[in-house]
Amino acid sequence: MQKSQLFNTRDNLIGPDSDLYYKKLSGALNLDEPNLAFVVKNYLARDAIYFDIGANVGETAIPIAKYLSHGSVYAFEPSSCFSYMEANVKMSSLKNIKLFKKALGAKEGEINFINENPLAYSHCSVDCSLGGYSERIRIFKIDNIVKNEKISRLNFIKIKVIGYEKEVIKGCELVIKKFNPLFYIEFNSWNLIKYRNESPRDFLYFLYEKFLYLYWVRNYIVRRLESEKDLIEFLEANIMQNGCRDNLICSNRAIETFKVSEYLFYGKNLPTEIGMIKGDSIVNLENVSGCLNYGPYVRLVEGKYKVKINLRTSSQLSEEVGCWEVYISQFDLILKTGKIMNSIGGEYKIEANFEITEEMNESLIEVKTYAHGNGSIELLSIVIETLTI
Repeated sequence: MQKSQLFNTRDNLIGPDSDLYYKKLSGALNLDEPNLAFVVKNYLARDAIYFDIGANVGETAIPIAKYLSHGSVYAFEPSSCFSYMEANVKMSSLKNIKLFKKALGAKEGEINFINENPLAYSHCSVDCSLGGYSERIRIFKIDNIVKNEKISRLNFIKIKVIGYEKEVIKGCELVIKKFNPLFYIEFNSWNLIKYRNESPRDFLYFLYEKFLYLYWVRNYIVRRLESEKDLIEFLEANIMQNGCRDNLICSNRAIETFKVSEYLFYGKNLPTEIGMIKGDSIVNLENVSGCLNYGPYVRLVEGKYKVKINLRTSSQLSEEVGCWEVYISQFDLILKTGKIMNSIGGEYKIEANFEITEEMNESLIEVKTYAHGNGSIELLSIVIETLTI
């Protein structure tokens, strides 16, 4: 059984107020990339060397640098988001992350760089006809970065560069031969068409021919794409179902494929409105009512699940001290709800089954707990278990 405690950290981020992508992050680390966290935890050792290309304000590079406590992260961002990433890294006090205000591509030279709003959509371009503020910037090859930095191994390269992914990969020829890293690539059909005038099918076939192994990562499931039929199924799902956005692992070595059957979240890592951290848990103050936790943000596919809420309560005043619910914000729908009862200071466990139907497929699930204020509730952990796969 694979368990995954995702990087839903409580750290804050600094970013541009006008940036729509930053606003989507809500000032929190890595809420937008749960599949990347899943891949890192399952395929990388703690001493891995990791490249984050298209690092934006550091929303994935920073929590991953914390996880890779004996490794190193090299983060690349050519846009004005770089200054925010610098500030965020400084706040984190991390020593194992190195920042580069550089664009990467197939060959070194100069290229037009278009600054967009949101800044996360700023991109390299040979065509400035789409508008936006354009400037000439230098572009570098990963092969030369690795050589100049005297990097002796490289385990993982994450690429999210708004349609410019192919050019970045072309600049990795020596790295691929020498280190054979895993590539984690955003496959965004709309970005390929809009910013590169490139066929998504052509890019997919480029990856299929470039690497011996191609894996599709979605909803914590890693599936190998082995045939023409698999590629067409992937493209259809990407465009028709997944909003043109998916992630692929590309490599010249095979990796294990599996599905997560249980998700574990400790209270201390969950967002809260009224709670305070106590060890691995989160607790409300006596006589303080409100939302003790919201999240975790788990995207679940159609199927049957069990939620397990582990907590402690302490109250002599009332039998009922709070309530909980399994909630889908997309539909404003409560799937399950119930009371949290007084246990005279002892550990209290709640278990309930729920189902994701076809029309709810891939919805973001939250498990919320509320304190009524007549005593305290200490949330230890939340587990979501797959009953059918």
